[in-house]
Amino acid sequence: VNVAKQTVTLPTLTTANSFIYTGNAITVGTTTSGLYTVSGNAQTNVGDYQVTFALQDTSNYAWINGTTTAYSISWSITKATNSWTSAPSISDWNFGDVVVGGTAQARFGTVIVEYKLSSQDDNSYTTTLPKSAGSYIVRFTVNATTNYTGLSTTLGFAIHNTSVAIPTLTTTTVYTGNWIEAITNANANLYTITTNGSL
Repeated sequence: VNVAKQTVTLPTLTTANSFIYTGNAITVGTTTSGLYTVSGNAQTNVGDYQVTFALQDTSNYAWINGTTTAYSISWSITKATNSWTSAPSISDWNFGDVVVGGTAQARFGTVIVEYKLSSQDDNSYTTTLPKSAGSYIVRFTVNATTNYTGLSTTLGFAIHNTSVAIPTLTTTTVYTGNWIEAITNANANLYTITTNGSL
């Protein structure tokens, strides 16, 4: 007696066959059955993939097309368009202030923050936060990868000179026999003073 194999309907996808990169594992939806296994249906990175269905028992079951070999369906993950989730930002400050510099966040990737004087060319960018007074440009960059596009934004900012109080000068005083300073509120850390006293 010849007993024919029981046929199994060919599996299909239950979702789209193309997805955009998210940074997380993506699982393509498929029909399921205890008669076959499913593999290759979860991936993370951009690429072209195959989800493969293999019959559990090829001696007694066959696909409806008469074959028993593994059956595959193509699917893919495509590159994502990157974007700023927190827009690049920087504010002016005064010389000597304690600051954090430029800030930004991107949907994908690490943000590189670089600085240069406005008068310098683009080869002068450095990740070191400037300290001297002047006019500057900050550049925010996320390098492109196979999974997402890059980002680049520049902003201008300035470090202003710090205001220094004018010293108070005592032009006339009465002789005391002791050392008398003509300037009473001097800040030797900010400027030099000469001939500031006499007996």
